Amino acid sequence: MKTTAWVSLVVVAALSGCQLFDTRAQEGSTRRGPKGFDPYVGGKSGAVRLGLQMFKGCAILATGEPLGKGSAKLDYPDSCPRHPLLPPVPATPTPEPMPIMTGTDYFLGQLALVDEVEGLHDDPSQPAAPAEWITRKSLFNDLDWRGLGVQHDDFLEAGGSPLGTYEKRVTYGGANWMNALDDEFLVELVDGDGNVRSSQSYRRLDFLAQNPIAQHTRVTWSISPVGAPKFPGDLTLHQAPAGGPNDAPVGPPTSTTMVRIELATQAHPEKVVNVPAGLSGDGAFRVSWSQLPNRTFLFPVRFTAPETLPPSCYGADDTKVPCTFGIQPKVTFSTPANGEFYVPGESFEVTAAALDGAGNRLHPADALPSWNEYARGQSNGLMYFNLFPLVAYGEVDSIAGLALTGPTQNMRFSYTRGGRDQLFLADFALGGADSGRAMVVFPTPAAAVGALVGGRDAPVPTHYRFTVPADAPAGTYLVELKLHRQFLGERVTKATPFYFQVGQAERTRFPGRVGNCQLCHRGPLSLDNVRHGLPVDFIEGCKTCHNIDDNAGSRSVEVIHEIHMSSTKFTARQKSDCSLCHLTKESTLRPSLAVCGSCHPGVHGNDYFQMQLQPTAGPDTGVPDRFSNCAQSCHALRPPQNHLVPAR
Repeated sequence: MKTTAWVSLVVVAALSGCQLFDTRAQEGSTRRGPKGFDPYVGGKSGAVRLGLQMFKGCAILATGEPLGKGSAKLDYPDSCPRHPLLPPVPATPTPEPMPIMTGTDYFLGQLALVDEVEGLHDDPSQPAAPAEWITRKSLFNDLDWRGLGVQHDDFLEAGGSPLGTYEKRVTYGGANWMNALDDEFLVELVDGDGNVRSSQSYRRLDFLAQNPIAQHTRVTWSISPVGAPKFPGDLTLHQAPAGGPNDAPVGPPTSTTMVRIELATQAHPEKVVNVPAGLSGDGAFRVSWSQLPNRTFLFPVRFTAPETLPPSCYGADDTKVPCTFGIQPKVTFSTPANGEFYVPGESFEVTAAALDGAGNRLHPADALPSWNEYARGQSNGLMYFNLFPLVAYGEVDSIAGLALTGPTQNMRFSYTRGGRDQLFLADFALGGADSGRAMVVFPTPAAAVGALVGGRDAPVPTHYRFTVPADAPAGTYLVELKLHRQFLGERVTKATPFYFQVGQAERTRFPGRVGNCQLCHRGPLSLDNVRHGLPVDFIEGCKTCHNIDDNAGSRSVEVIHEIHMSSTKFTARQKSDCSLCHLTKESTLRPSLAVCGSCHPGVHGNDYFQMQLQPTAGPDTGVPDRFSNCAQSCHALRPPQNHLVPAR
C-alpha cells in the first residue's frame, strides 16, 4: 500500500569521452549498446572496481565482517564488534585491514555508509520518534535534514511468513542533502603514517545509482512481523497471524531505523586512485564528503604486492596459480542422449564453476568452498548468502546460486497467484525429488544461518542433476548462474544465462514484449555493470527471482516502473512514453492497482485500501488483490489516453 509522493534520488551523468576506455567497441551480443569498459574482467579493464562499506562507524567487508586498523596510525576504533546476525566462525581472528594490490588502479564503484538502531522505535503510535533519531542522533545528524518528510508508507508482504504477515516500512525523503547535485567525495589513499599517496575526487553525478526503490540511498523505519492495518492511517500494532504447522514461528515485532547512504555504478571509471608499487604495511582509504566537512570516513587497507599472492586458484591444467581480479560464472551440461536436445523424462547434469577474470577456477573442480571457508575469508573472494548484509546492513545484492528456467518463449509474467505455469519456472526435479522449482542457493539458507549442525563445513557441490518434466514444452531453456566476489578490494556481481534445448534443436526466442534498455544502459552503465550484473539482452531473467509468488517487496512489474519513474534522467514526456521500454501494445494494456500505482502512487487514493492488502502469494483464492485486472471492470473500454503506447 503506497500513500504518498515519490522522491527522486537517482542522478546520472554523461559518459566520459576519455580514450582510456574505448567506448566504440561492440559488446558482441544482440541488441546491446557499445561498451569499452567491463569491471568483471578486473585488471584487464585498466582499473578495478573498489567497494567501500561502513556500518555504524566501522568499515566492513561485503560479508559484514568488520575491518581492523592493523598497524596504521589511524583515528579509527580499536575494536569493532561483530553483528549478532553474523554466523559464528571457528576461532574468529582479530579483525584485519582489507587487502588491496599495489601497482594497481582502482576506481570507486560503490560507497555505502550505514547507521541503524534496532528495537528502539517499536511503538508505531509515536511516528516522530524515528525521524528524531535520524536527524539528531544518527552518525549523519550533521547533514542538512530540512525538508525531510514521509515519501512512502507501505505494508509489504513478509516473504517466508504466514499469509497476512507484513513489514510496515516508512521511507523518508525530500531532505536538502538528498536533493543536492553538486556535492563531491574525495577519496585519498594514505599510508600507515597518514601521508596521502594518491587521491581522486568524485561528484555525486558520477554515479548512476542512489535510488531508494533499488535499495541504495534510503532512510527508513520499519517494523515486522505485524498484521494488516484495519484502515488508512491505522497506528495500532496488530498481531501477525500464527500460521500453520508448516510455517516458521512468528516472533515478536522488532523495529529497525536506518540511514543508508550509497552511491554505486561509476560512470567515469577512468577516474582512478593509484596504489603505488612498493607500498607495504597498512594504510587506509580516507573519504571526505563536502556535505559533512567536519568528518572523514576511514577504510583500513593492507598493501599486498602481486608477487606475494599464494597460488590458491586453479589454472586450465588444474595446477595451482595466483588468483586475479574479476568474476566469470560458467555452466556446462552433460551431452543429450541424441546429441542435440533433452527429451521429457531424460535426466541431465549441470556443472557450475566460478572463474576469475583470467579464466582460473576459484575452487577445485568438484566442490565450491564450504560456508566456513567463505566466512573465514578462504574462498578466494567468492561470496555466499548470509543474513547480515540483507537484513541489518540493507545490501540486497547478497544471494548467489543457480536457477533453471524456460522455455524462453513462455518467459512472461503471471499476474495471478499460483500462475507458475505462465511464469516459466518449470517443475524440474532436483536430486530425484520434486522441488517445485529448480533453484539452488549457495550454499543453502539453512547452512547460512547455522541451522544444520556441521553443515557449514560441508563443501558445496558443483554438479547438479535435473530431470525434464514429462509435460515440458519444447524450446530453449537456460540455467542462470549468479555469483558474487570481493577480492583485494574489488566488489563485483555477475549473473549469466547458459542455454540448452528440450524437445527440439531449433532455438526459441524470448517474447520480446519489453526491451530497449541499451538506449540508456550502455558503456560503463551497461546493465551487466549494474546491480546483479545481468546482460541487457536477458532482462527476462529478472523474473527468475522478482516474480509475483516469491518476492513480495520487489516484483519486477512494480519495481522497474518505480525506479525509472523516480529517476531524474527522464522528462515528464519520456515518463509517459511507454513505448520507450514496451515493444508491444499488448504489454501496456493490463491495468492493476500495483502496476498503475508503480508510476502513479496516488491512483484511487484509499478507495481500494483492503484490496491492496490482500495476500498475493499462495494458491489463487479468486479474491481480487492489487494485481487483479482492472480492465475486466472499470477500464475495459477505454485504454489510457495520456500514455504513448506502441501502435501494435
